[in-house]
Amino acid sequence: MTGQPSRTEPPVDGDLKRRLREAYLNDEADALVVTGVRSEGDAVAVEMRPPHGEATHHERFHAPENGSLAECAEFLAFLDAAGVSPLDLDELVGTRVPATFDPETGWRIDDAYRPKAGVDGSRVTPAW
Repeated sequence: MTGQPSRTEPPVDGDLKRRLREAYLNDEADALVVTGVRSEGDAVAVEMRPPHGEATHHERFHAPENGSLAECAEFLAFLDAAGVSPLDLDELVGTRVPATFDPETGWRIDDAYRPKAGVDGSRVTPAW
């Protein structure tokens, strides 16, 4: 019989599996996935993980303390970049956040997910 693997060959070529795994990890090396959002004292902690690893990365932002979104402009900038409204915070979990990894300094989220220069919370103009 031609075209069919012999009984002694594994059903999937090990070299092919290895190459596909490496390609997947290389393609996903520039993203973190949000896995949790929590309140930690006067801060919002956003937990993220790379899609292919167990390491975690945390970003912390000021949380509103006196009932004004102006108090958490950095977190609003993060939500805006992710396309998530503060009223739909559950939607942040599972969001892919562009990031880079440096062996010496660790993960750094893309500048688009960081507050723009001059963000002071006085003018909040979100995309959502």
